[in-house]
Amino acid sequence: MYSHEVPPPPLYIYWQSIGEAVFKTKFRSKHIVVDEHGQLDAEASLTPFFFQKFVQNPSAQSYVDVAKEVTRAIKEVEARFKSLVSIYPEVGLAANGSASYGL
Repeated sequence: MYSHEVPPPPLYIYWQSIGEAVFKTKFRSKHIVVDEHGQLDAEASLTPFFFQKFVQNPSAQSYVDVAKEVTRAIKEVEARFKSLVSIYPEVGLAANGSASYGL
């Protein structure tokens, strides 16, 4: 088990950071708000950006905007782990922004 004395390996931390960045693009916090019927309260749970693009005004352009924001968040994580990505280039996004890893 990992702890402050035995941290997880670098690649694990990297992928955990990628997941966190993508999650934060969509949700306001780890606490997802539901109504009295157990249904997601989208406005209270989602970030204003994601709510506006996916709930209020869903369109092909909105989906592209969300994909661009997710890519930006991932690139930000990659910049923090630059030395790790240089050792394991297959974990990084392609230079053209493609969302496929290792291809």
